[in-house]
Amino acid sequence: MSINEKKALRNIALERDYLPSGMDEAAFSAAVAELERSGLVKAAFSEGGSVVDARLTQHGKTYLETNPELRNPLDWARIGAVAAPSRLW
Repeated sequence: MSINEKKALRNIALERDYLPSGMDEAAFSAAVAELERSGLVKAAFSEGGSVVDARLTQHGKTYLETNPELRNPLDWARIGAVAAPSRLW
């Protein structure tokens, strides 16, 4: 999840009706669209693509309850590949 998606998700969860700090309307709309594709929010968009309304889905509420800090999971496969000793024969 990107930083913009995290900011948008927090704003939606807190039912704020303004853009997150440092985010323009286009970036917010793109973040909300991605959150909707992930099933975390349900959103309504205007014909121009701006967000008209957005609400958390049950999946979004559960996600925030289990991951309140919105930390991305570690990629253990990548960590293992980097940490594994290489064989240079």
